[in-house]
Amino acid sequence: MKKIATLLAGSALAAAALTAPTLTAPAQAAAFSPAPCAAGTVTPVGGTYLGCAGGFTGNDSNQQTAVMAALQSLSTSLGLPNGWTYDSDHKSDASGNGLFTSNPGGTSGTLTFDGPMQQIFAIALKAGNFYSLYVFDGGITGITSITYNTLGVAQKPNGASPGLSHASYYAVPEPLTLLGTAAALGLGAVMRRRTEEA
Repeated sequence: MKKIATLLAGSALAAAALTAPTLTAPAQAAAFSPAPCAAGTVTPVGGTYLGCAGGFTGNDSNQQTAVMAALQSLSTSLGLPNGWTYDSDHKSDASGNGLFTSNPGGTSGTLTFDGPMQQIFAIALKAGNFYSLYVFDGGITGITSITYNTLGVAQKPNGASPGLSHASYYAVPEPLTLLGTAAALGLGAVMRRRTEEA
């Protein structure tokens, strides 16, 4: 009799377990993934926005080979000069905010420069573990600030984007700067030759 009661109790527990609602762990939040750079908005005050590349996974600051390759490719497609340079002191999260007045940090905001940025330059917007590159022409008068959002860097399926980690400034020497450097080197060689002859 005890055996039958135990079997019945065990069967009742098993049946209850099968018909009870299943408890599941809460669904994990969807992760960010790279977004096409054109999905974001970057608007310069003064000057012209020329084009973009990205989003890329990682941090532009420690992936300079990949960043330079992307900038070279973008420059070629836009018919711009190449020879991009980077200085880690020119980031918005560097000491003193680099070439910027602050490091905004939000999903949208304004990046203001310490002074007008002239000629061709690029900005990397890094948000979460992603970045995109944006190229501008400041012309002669220069670009004083850029309003941005990070929708062109990374997004979740629901359209949310991460806050800005930092902006990095990339420059390309202007042809006249290169010509001036070559002229100075040539003049130096001539002067050295004259000094050696004397």
